[in-house]
Amino acid sequence: MQHSSLLKKVFVAGTFCLGTFLIQAQALFHTETNSPGGEEQNEAVIRSSDNTIVTAGWYYSGTTLTNDLLLTKQDMNGTVIWSRTYADAGGNNEMGIDLMQDAAGNYVVVGNINDGTSFGMLLAKFDVNGNFLFSKKYTYGANASAEGIVQTPDGNYVIAGHTSGGPTTSSILVIKTDQLGDTLWTKNISASGIGEYSHDIVNTPDGGLAIIGDVDVSGTVYHFFLMKLNATGNYQWSNTYSGGLGNDLAYELSVTSDGNFIVTGTSDNYGAVSGDLLIAKLDSTGGVIFSNIYGIGMFNAGYSVQETFDGGFIATGIMDDVGDEAAGFIKVDDTGTIEYAQRFNIGPTGFNEAIAGVVQLSDSSYAFAGNGNNSAVAMRIGKTGNSCNGTAISPTQNSAPYAPNAEVLDYESAASSLTVASESLVQEDVIDIYKACEIWFPLAYTTVTNNVVCQGTCLTFNNYGA
Repeated sequence: MQHSSLLKKVFVAGTFCLGTFLIQAQALFHTETNSPGGEEQNEAVIRSSDNTIVTAGWYYSGTTLTNDLLLTKQDMNGTVIWSRTYADAGGNNEMGIDLMQDAAGNYVVVGNINDGTSFGMLLAKFDVNGNFLFSKKYTYGANASAEGIVQTPDGNYVIAGHTSGGPTTSSILVIKTDQLGDTLWTKNISASGIGEYSHDIVNTPDGGLAIIGDVDVSGTVYHFFLMKLNATGNYQWSNTYSGGLGNDLAYELSVTSDGNFIVTGTSDNYGAVSGDLLIAKLDSTGGVIFSNIYGIGMFNAGYSVQETFDGGFIATGIMDDVGDEAAGFIKVDDTGTIEYAQRFNIGPTGFNEAIAGVVQLSDSSYAFAGNGNNSAVAMRIGKTGNSCNGTAISPTQNSAPYAPNAEVLDYESAASSLTVASESLVQEDVIDIYKACEIWFPLAYTTVTNNVVCQGTCLTFNNYGA
């Protein structure tokens, strides 16, 4: 009832303010959810097989003082179809970090579950309507955190994360499960005396797996790594990458159409006050094809990267030139050369913002997921970067001359040390969350660039539900 009411408000106000337009046209949009006394954050976004946008993250209740897993489905015009939180009965904290849709059409989320003393990996599965199917908690040592998930060609799942309960300060934990979350194999991978943190995992064209993450080399300095495993989780090789005495961190990894890898993260070795956004293309053996850093003065970081339909790449994260940690993105061509970039003030106050996830939609536009100062944010921008609420920026671009360094890691099975427990999550429709939606209707396209022209004033609507 709440969502259909909101949709009616959008179209009535749109007709009044903008005049005649095609209702069938898909709109650029920016939606936020924020509850009084609480906070929300989106961490991942996918385009669902039913041509909708699904985001995952977490919702902090100012009443219960706990985090609940948050899952939201929106149509291509930004209308919320459903938004649900999921929590266990024991008052634990559940946070969604990564999201995928499996071959059966179900949504699978991985993240963390915290009982106030220690963290465990969380795997949760939902049907296409957001109904809870099952969840599992995996613990190993003192703490374990899940960062990424893929479905392998045999239909099962592989989760990548890290743990502080391994043989070193922290180590990489990789778990393969069946479609019910029961473990098939578990691997713990580390370098002696050094801490490792994995951030993402992908299937590779040869049927194996690749993991991206960071290696703690001194307690204060981190280098990023790319690791290759075969289909059974056996370690094959890994390289570390460093540009100097500072930090080089990688947060997301994708496989490109030519069988190579694209990576994004941040580096503070090449000029920005706190860090530049990093985009690096690596070949299938870890060699560097190109590696560039991009910045606008202060802290810049890439949290998500995708190959685009035109063969280039888009990276999203933070683009900060005035100390406000504004969300932003960079679009580059297939050689890493900047085509365009924007930054956004997307939250209620314009601070502490980031775009954590990006996916290109079938019409070449983009869906973003992230956070804006305690609000969960979903956005859709045009195929050439038009967003109506973004500000064009011109980051500096410099080469980051990385040379891959072979890293020999210790490898062991962790199955004997892993504990698996079923977790029953209670789902609730989100009806008490404040929703602010801004909808822009693309009425025309320029003949030169095919860029969306947004006419009229951006529309803002508030709805408290119930």
